[in-house]
This record gives sequence, C-alpha cells and structure tokens, in this order.
Amino acid sequence: MQAKSFTKNDNFIVLGGDNLWSANDLKNIAKEDELNYIAGIKVKNPEKYGVLITKDNKLIAIKEKPKEFVGNLINTGLYKLTPGIYPALKKIKESERGELELTDALSLLAKENKVKVIKIKDYWIDLGSKEDIPKIEEFFKKCAE
Repeated sequence: MQAKSFTKNDNFIVLGGDNLWSANDLKNIAKEDELNYIAGIKVKNPEKYGVLITKDNKLIAIKEKPKEFVGNLINTGLYKLTPGIYPALKKIKESERGELELTDALSLLAKENKVKVIKIKDYWIDLGSKEDIPKIEEFFKKCAE
C-alpha cells in the first residue's frame, strides 16, 4: 500500500530483499499485460515455503508452509503486479503477524484468474537465514571464476 503513491496506474515489480534471482529471470517477469505474475521454482523441501497451487500456469492458491505435501512449486518472492493489487489489499484482513500479506491479496486476485505463475529458469537463492551464508559464498565464488 505504501507504493501506491508512486506506482499510480503503472505495473511494477516487487521482490524480496533476502533473495537473489538472475537478470534474465527478473526481465522475464516484467510482462507488459494486465495480469499479475508470481515467480515459482520447484524445490525438495516445499514445507519451508509458500507452495503455489496452479492449473495451466494460473495461480489457484498459495499454501503457506504446508504440513502435508500439496506440491513442490514454491513462491520465490518475485512478483509483477498491476494496480489491481491495491483494491485486493484493501479487502484482506491483517494476518496474525499484524500485517497485510501480499500473498493473501494475490490469492483473491487468483480467484478472478488474474495471476499467472512463471517458473524460474536460471536460479533463485534464498538468503533468509544465517545457515544460507555458506551457500551464497559458494555461489559468488563460482561467479567470480
């Protein structure tokens, strides 16, 4: 909601600051159409993430940290949004964390067939915890070679 004053009626990209994507994947999500997009990738441990439930590349639902297996395509925190996200955000309630959750608003838009899922083609690296530091260090060492 804080971005509304400067995005106005433009489409825009939202991404999590604790993740890393390739330049190609960032360009790939910047579609010039009237749909919202969420970037997903298949992982071996989907229970740690929000799992994307899809049909024909359209988002059906997002299951946050499911205890039972519902799929392994997860939300990487990279989105292309339209101004239609703002009315959806106004409709949702605060989460248990006291926040308006973007994924809740996207789930509302998904019910209107307004959200597509794009699969990451190159890479996504989660930088969400101290345990991820060795993985990131190794990645950057390989890039420097």
